[in-house]
Amino acid sequence: MLFALASACGKTGSPPIHWEDDVDRGFATAAAEDRPVVMFFGASWDASAKEIERETFGDPRVRDELQAFVAIHVDCTDTDGEPYLSAQRRFAIVGTPTLIFFAPGGKTELGRKYEYVTPISMRALLQWSATACAPGASSCRRAGRPRSRSRRRSSR
Repeated sequence: MLFALASACGKTGSPPIHWEDDVDRGFATAAAEDRPVVMFFGASWDASAKEIERETFGDPRVRDELQAFVAIHVDCTDTDGEPYLSAQRRFAIVGTPTLIFFAPGGKTELGRKYEYVTPISMRALLQWSATACAPGASSCRRAGRPRSRSRRRSSR
């Protein structure tokens, strides 16, 4: 559905997003190819999720950034369906839209967004996720968790 949406928007020049709908296969690919992962949990009845699909994933620059990622889509339209229930348990999903970013290899969750994300913000998140735990990175930490700084107390 998302693939068709990007094509229907008439935005050309950037490759379409290849959405994996099998979570286990997506993470196996990420591990085998040492690629970062972005997971998108959306529903057809969720206006914010539809806006992300249309505006954010329709942006050619976002699609370009996503080529380096394993992009996994979980359709949460049927809240009684097994794909949603399984993902809800496994990833503690509380609603849609939800975006989860994982470091290369797919083992380290870096952060989550629970709201509409602009194309500019999405590009920044993708760029950060792709390099957050890369060789040579100073640390591998979750978004929003700044490094603790030890403060020296001056001796008076």
